[in-house]
Amino acid sequence: SFSERYLYDGHLGDGSYGDVWRVKDKEDPSLEYAAKIIDFTTYRPDYPDLKEKILKHLPRELSVLSRTHSPYVV
Repeated sequence: SFSERYLYDGHLGDGSYGDVWRVKDKEDPSLEYAAKIIDFTTYRPDYPDLKEKILKHLPRELSVLSRTHSPYVV
């Protein structure tokens, strides 16, 4: 799992879809990455269909990320 490989090392920011954290690779602590963590359990009364919107837009975001060639994207 993610938490078995990476160590959370500080909160970098948040948005409507989730939080971005600095994480370190447990196998090589000199390597740092940014990880976006999406929480489907948070309910926002101002945005009751947030989960559906995230699921709708997630494939596009994953597609863009899959074309990103960077040693800092995991």
